[in-house]
Amino acid sequence: MQWVPKTMRAWFIAGHEFQRITGERTYHWETTVNAIRQYVYTDDTTTTDERILHAGFKVLWKADIKADARFHDITLEEVKLERKDFRVPTADDISRFGLQLLLPKQPTA
Repeated sequence: MQWVPKTMRAWFIAGHEFQRITGERTYHWETTVNAIRQYVYTDDTTTTDERILHAGFKVLWKADIKADARFHDITLEEVKLERKDFRVPTADDISRFGLQLLLPKQPTA
């Protein structure tokens, strides 16, 4: 038995959160990005478990905003790995990331 990818990696980009202004017109933002991939534990005939690999990133970026509201000189400042876990998907994960589970949900004790 081994863990085998069930899906391609899916990327989810959340809204951009304004952070601050520096200089005359340089605006800074933070964007949350999540990468999700589903795995099954299988021997090609029997599947016994299902997990997700969830990596969450904070992306920091800036842009100069002209007087007419056009973005110029967009710059990626930093990408930070905030989380990385391999776990059973929660009800929130299923809803939030649109996961299609292969196995019936197990009752929790």
